[in-house]
Amino acid sequence: MLQRQLAAQTTRFVLLAALAAACSAVVARSVHFVGRPDFAPTDAATIAILHRPPTEPHWVLGQIIARPQGDPGQAAIEDKLREEAAQMGGNAVVIVHDGLRRVGSVWTGGPWWGGGTIQPVMGEVVSAIVVRYKPEGEK
Repeated sequence: MLQRQLAAQTTRFVLLAALAAACSAVVARSVHFVGRPDFAPTDAATIAILHRPPTEPHWVLGQIIARPQGDPGQAAIEDKLREEAAQMGGNAVVIVHDGLRRVGSVWTGGPWWGGGTIQPVMGEVVSAIVVRYKPEGEK
C-alpha cells in the first residue's frame, strides 16, 4: 500500500515537472532602429552572444527585449536572441540587462476612486543590442 502511494506521488511529480517544462517559452520583441542600414538575414548559428561591446568597428542595428516565461533555461534564451538578431542581419548581440524589471502594474484594494493602490508587476527581462561588424577597412 505504501509503495503504491509513493509510486503515485512520484508519477504526479514527474507529470507536473514535464508540464512545467512544456510551458516554458521565451517571448521576444525586436526594434530595428530608425536610420540604421538594412541587411539580409544572417545564420542564427553564427550570432555571437557578448556581454560587453565589441572592439571591432560595427553598426548598432536595433534592440531585442526577451521575456522568459516559466523556466526555459539559458540556452533557450540565447537561441531566441540569436534568432531575432539573425532576422535583423546582425552578427552579434550585446546583453545590456539580465534581471528583474517592472513589466506591468496591477490595481489592488478598493475601487479606483479610493482605497486602492497600484502595485508593480516584476518579471525577468533580458535586453540586448544587435550589432553587425563593418567590413574590414571601413570605419
